[in-house]
Amino acid sequence: MTTLLIKIFIKNSNEINNTKVRKMYGMLSGIVGIFINLMLAILKFFAGNISGSIAITGDALNNLTDCITSIVTIIGFRWASLPADKEHPFGHSRAEYIAGILVSIIIFLTGYEILRNSIHSILHHNSIHIDYFVVYILTISFVCKFWMFLFNRKLGKKINSDALIAVSADSINDVFITIATIIPFIIYNFLSFNIDGYLGVLISFIFFRAGYVSFKNSLKIIGEPICSKMAQEIKEIVKNDKNVLGTHDLLVHSYGPSKYMASIHVEVSENLTLKEAHDIGENAANQVFLKTGIQLLTHIDPINTKDENLKKFTLITLDHLNNNYKNFLAHEFRIINKTKNPIFVFDLEIPYEYKKNQQKLKNTLYKEISEKLDGYDININIEFGYISN
Repeated sequence: MTTLLIKIFIKNSNEINNTKVRKMYGMLSGIVGIFINLMLAILKFFAGNISGSIAITGDALNNLTDCITSIVTIIGFRWASLPADKEHPFGHSRAEYIAGILVSIIIFLTGYEILRNSIHSILHHNSIHIDYFVVYILTISFVCKFWMFLFNRKLGKKINSDALIAVSADSINDVFITIATIIPFIIYNFLSFNIDGYLGVLISFIFFRAGYVSFKNSLKIIGEPICSKMAQEIKEIVKNDKNVLGTHDLLVHSYGPSKYMASIHVEVSENLTLKEAHDIGENAANQVFLKTGIQLLTHIDPINTKDENLKKFTLITLDHLNNNYKNFLAHEFRIINKTKNPIFVFDLEIPYEYKKNQQKLKNTLYKEISEKLDGYDININIEFGYISN
């Protein structure tokens, strides 16, 4: 069914980096969500009044807020599809993250309302009434919500959208809630004990957790490290040029799902002309854009490939790090003040967990490495990476 809906309503559905196509995915999710949730809300409010169940009434309220969530999703994707303008030169794709945050707030508020009504039910010893019509409504709800979970999860994964993934998470929570709302009737039928209010409290905390997860995932708007797979792909494309000796300091900035800009330092021989070095950087940027769609800015670092001392010290340093600090990455090796008081200098990228003790670590490395050099002083520039594990 999902594939059929995508085929019918979304033209060029495989062009997931196209903002217009992404907007249509969001619109499809939102429209389907509004229709199904509005229908379920009406049925469950009716069922809640018949049975007197706070859990079912709370579930109806949840479906009503899901309608609002679907509207927010539509607005968010329409906003994200707007082209770049004078005030927003990088486009509006981050609006998807804002939509995800709004969805999480709605989930939190729904949880609070269910918790409030459940506590009221417990304190006032509300009773519930068994009716098979209610069971039919809950069965319809289960089927619809499970399909919506699969539907939104497929859309979200296809276009890598946290907003749609958040909607799918909300749907699977609704599935468990619908199953749970049947339990009080079974227990009340056999034991004449009403747990409806207590179940409502449990359901409210399920919503709080879902809201937290959704909110956390949407905080990508603040920024996050680049995934190692993307970093490796960019570096391999740049290194395809035989004149590239190495790369480092890769930075990737996200301006929304599938919209990135990046910069990287490219190491080349200092014997190349300025034009040759420029052409290498320009070609690397063009290749990365063609193969990944990422706009890349290259910074050229000239490397002395003929200094024997530099080669020797570099190998000693890399060997020491490989044997003792496998997660450390060293680059930009150079020797300054060659004629008087020469200093061996390099940059060292270390994991964030060493940040508090970086000065102690720097002193230790200084002692360990300087002992292996021929009377050279060393200078280590500590920095931290921007790539996740």
